[in-house]
Amino acid sequence: MELSWLFSAILAWCLVHHYDTGFNEGIIWGDDADETFESLGSSHQEPGYSDESVSPSFQRRTEEAAGEESSGPQPPFSVGPHNEIFLTIPCYTMLKPCGNVSVPSAGLDITGPLGIGSFHVPGPTAVKEEVVKDGQAFSHYTVWVVVLLVLVWACMTCCIPSRRKKMTKHITNTLSPPDEDDDSDDDATPEEKEKEKKAALDPESEDFIAPGNIYRLLAVLHPGVIGHAAWVKYASKALICAYMQLFLPYSIIKGTLKQWEFVGIKSPVWFAMNAGVFATMFAALGSLCNLFQGKCAESIEVGLGANFYILTHKGPDGAPTPEKGSPLWGPTLIKINEVFWCTFSLVMNISMS
Repeated sequence: MELSWLFSAILAWCLVHHYDTGFNEGIIWGDDADETFESLGSSHQEPGYSDESVSPSFQRRTEEAAGEESSGPQPPFSVGPHNEIFLTIPCYTMLKPCGNVSVPSAGLDITGPLGIGSFHVPGPTAVKEEVVKDGQAFSHYTVWVVVLLVLVWACMTCCIPSRRKKMTKHITNTLSPPDEDDDSDDDATPEEKEKEKKAALDPESEDFIAPGNIYRLLAVLHPGVIGHAAWVKYASKALICAYMQLFLPYSIIKGTLKQWEFVGIKSPVWFAMNAGVFATMFAALGSLCNLFQGKCAESIEVGLGANFYILTHKGPDGAPTPEKGSPLWGPTLIKINEVFWCTFSLVMNISMS
């Protein structure tokens, strides 16, 4: 019977050892503290009850628990309102420091019982670096998957005849664009084709081959046509326009990069856990990028055709000389002016696209 009683006592202590204990008072403080308080409260009203029969330690625990509910065992750590990390170290373990200890940024050194041994708890700075490192632990697999997909696409393009012919035609058209006759609609009648050509050469038509902007305007209206005063005025407006076209996107990009920080490539774990979100984002961004790519390519192609038309055409012979034009501008200066402003227009067109 003595062994059975001793075994039961040890088992009971093991079950409640993580609660606050007071074995020297014969008390085990557990989740049933509220019931104990209720029974004590009723016993206080019984006649003949004496406060001297209750130990001072038990009275102190009763008073502390009277104003708050029992919340069970405390978590090993907690985060404060200002992102401070607090570590709960029970004092009965004889570790120092003990209690609800704040962990500084550099970490916390904890000494073992009786000053024997010590260990270091890393602070928020080291923990943040470890979390970022663990988050990027498998990011190189993402790079390998992307490279593998690109290689598969390249192999399919080279090995499948239809894909290979399509890619070859696309590269050929990029390096040497087709003629206007080849690019026109094959189903159009000769009258419709002739009408399209006239519209492309009519400056007042919406289909004019060289739609004007301020840069192309300066390429055509050199000082030999409008004089130096008007040319300087238009050139100043063109430079202000170019400054705004470059400054506003630069400011937006700079502000965005200041607000966001690049921490690395997402790991395959993220793609596996957020497959639905990634598929939705990829489809939406893919369609949006495809739309923007088409618009940008069309804008660059139209600008390239307009600049090419300006550089390869000149006014008819015998055209009247403008009265405001400067006689100092000969063919060489006129050609330099055209090349400069057409090149500037193409650079701005590409950068804005």
